[in-house]
Amino acid sequence: MSQSEVKKDQQLEDKEIPTKATLMEEIRQRMGGVKRTVDVCIYKVPSKLRKVNEDAYNPRVVSIGPYHQENPDLVDAMKEHKWRYMTSFLQQTNIPQESKECLERCVDAIYELCGEARQCYSETIKYNENELAKIMLLDGCFILELFVRCHANVEVNEDGQPDPVRKSAWMITALQHDLGLLENQIPFFILVRLYEIVKPRATKNYSVASLALKFFDPLSRKPRPEEKDQLGTDFKHLLDLLHKFYFLTAVSVPSVVLNNITEEQTSSCPSEPDYTSSNKWGFKYCTSELLEAAIEFQIPAWDDNKLLNINFDNGVLSIPQLIITDASSSVLRNLIAFEQYGVSSTNGVTSYAFLLQSLISNTSDFKLLLDKEIIAHNRFSDPEFLSEFETIVKDVVPKDDFYFAKLRDQVDKYKTPWYHFNKLKVFFVVQLQSEIMIVWKNRFTAKWSFLSVLSALALLILAFLQTYYTMHDPSS
Repeated sequence: MSQSEVKKDQQLEDKEIPTKATLMEEIRQRMGGVKRTVDVCIYKVPSKLRKVNEDAYNPRVVSIGPYHQENPDLVDAMKEHKWRYMTSFLQQTNIPQESKECLERCVDAIYELCGEARQCYSETIKYNENELAKIMLLDGCFILELFVRCHANVEVNEDGQPDPVRKSAWMITALQHDLGLLENQIPFFILVRLYEIVKPRATKNYSVASLALKFFDPLSRKPRPEEKDQLGTDFKHLLDLLHKFYFLTAVSVPSVVLNNITEEQTSSCPSEPDYTSSNKWGFKYCTSELLEAAIEFQIPAWDDNKLLNINFDNGVLSIPQLIITDASSSVLRNLIAFEQYGVSSTNGVTSYAFLLQSLISNTSDFKLLLDKEIIAHNRFSDPEFLSEFETIVKDVVPKDDFYFAKLRDQVDKYKTPWYHFNKLKVFFVVQLQSEIMIVWKNRFTAKWSFLSVLSALALLILAFLQTYYTMHDPSS
């Protein structure tokens, strides 16, 4: 054995061999550094969506959660209101000892949930445990007290002075906008735990979900449940609550939208439509063109429906009413962003926005949908709505299957023969009118003019017959 080999063996002997205890400690440390897999649900909106409409994704008056804590315009302006609302929420009785115990329980609960809350955010949270706990407690109590005051229609503080937040209609509208932003959220389980501990006397029969829905402007005619057990607590945050309540159906399979169309009818639709282009994510024809094809528009007769429950049956397109308010556009944009970057979410709202946009090509289409009550609004003028809605899916990438694929194919298939018929009809009517003018001018003195009129009439009748048999041919 060479001298170098002897030296190497000696170094190996001198090296400390880890014991079982030191090995287990090293494993524990390494495991502690590995982030546990959780349901990430609060994301930063990518710049390509934000640049389309910056205001739709940024808070106006209040920062909720850790993402916008560095904005002094938001933090400083609402700091006093947040602390005042938190104090009011925790002091449900005039007994100091009970309020103290309530505060201690809330603080303990927040620290217990802080680790789980941290992992709900897609970005690394730079705040330590104490700082994050303060954010969660302060923002959670502020949101809940706001909901309680809006529910009870309270517009004064404990000292009898007007509440600056509740007395300002602009402030409430801004808060509705801010609490519906994807970046401006805290986990829903934080709100539920705080609410369960405090149990405000004014809202004992209501859940956090029902109070939240009452605070936000409605997006549809779907009635809000009053009982606390009807909605549950299985929501990721407030935006997810709006997503599930107004849009998601009980069955997630897109084909259920066509529940009135038989299997034989749907089999005639293209089996593998091209979803790679956003042009495929909508109807081929706008509202005015569909109406020309004798397709009727109506809102469902029932009220308990979700916005995705769109049906087509026997030439009738049934679309639930969408209520446009000051915050609607922002909510829709943030729901789309939530679907675009949420790993486990569906693409129902994204599909809905593409479908609705395909129906509106100009002001005339918008007015037709207003007349049919498919859209209701009390704020937007026609140009404002169109300019706002035209960009709602700009730079949005369609992913997976289009939710309304079969519905779109069925409507387009129904409309196409009418489209060709209308082109023929317009052509022959123009020709007929031209011949009639010639005949009138010559007072039927020319024999060929009279024959031209008969020929035009015959061609028009043939066009009608051809279109009729094309539309009613079972093999088509």
